[in-house]
Amino acid sequence: MVTLKMESGIYKIWFDGGIKCYIGSSVCAKRRLWVHKRNLKKNQHDNIHLQRAYNKRGEEKMKTLVVEYCEESLLLIREQHHIDSAPHLYNICRIAGNCRGIKHSNEVNKKKGTSRYGKDNPHYGKPAYNRKKVAQVDSFGNTLIIYSSVQETEKQTGVIRSHIRLACNGKCKTAGGLYFKYYIGDSPSTETANDNSPIATNKMVRGKDNLFSKKHNEDSKKRIKESLSEHYKNNESKNKGRISPMRKKVILITNNGEIIFNTLTDFAKHLNISIGWASMIINRKRESKINAHYAS
Repeated sequence: MVTLKMESGIYKIWFDGGIKCYIGSSVCAKRRLWVHKRNLKKNQHDNIHLQRAYNKRGEEKMKTLVVEYCEESLLLIREQHHIDSAPHLYNICRIAGNCRGIKHSNEVNKKKGTSRYGKDNPHYGKPAYNRKKVAQVDSFGNTLIIYSSVQETEKQTGVIRSHIRLACNGKCKTAGGLYFKYYIGDSPSTETANDNSPIATNKMVRGKDNLFSKKHNEDSKKRIKESLSEHYKNNESKNKGRISPMRKKVILITNNGEIIFNTLTDFAKHLNISIGWASMIINRKRESKINAHYAS
């Protein structure tokens, strides 16, 4: 009989020389204890009482123990039992599994309300993530049109907003076949998008910023025509006398004799396989009991 090792259970944290302890539960008790240690080392633990005790006594005097292992469905029941049994605790909440009963003082509430105002807010002076202006550009980086936000860009162009953000952050080259980047400018742009704009309808824009509407002169047209004709002549000389494998006759050797197929396609249909697989069988690129070859 195979027995599985249980990981969910109740754990305890305390310090040598002290009378208080911290009781907790987790579906993976040992990992949860590791998380507690990591947060205490970084001075980022949620429990201020436990953090102060750690800062005062040090890591050397800190002790941890998994008190008992139990089923996940019994975690809160067993945790509450150990909390009720312990006379002195670091736990802020004395009810397992929730923060019911915790009341902050007026001073704490006021401090929480004003701690993130003004320059103390990490987003102070920065544009909101979803309100950054987006510029649609051509392949040369020239601005074609500016949208007020990513949402507006999605609405006007029909490109999914997540794809637009990837293009703006440089994680993909284009989004929906269009080029985008975040617009950074001191003065607001007078350009606006509308439903009838060529950008909103995903049509190419002709103008000075790209090569659309550029015309070749007679001399360049002549040189292009000569280079293409030379290219075709070279290819014709290389392939002169060659027969495409698709048009070659295929001979299949069986116990009853030979079967001749006019094309590779007919041979593949007869065996009910793909044309590519049939070609590999004939060219001996795949092991097979089928004996076939092209007619000479």
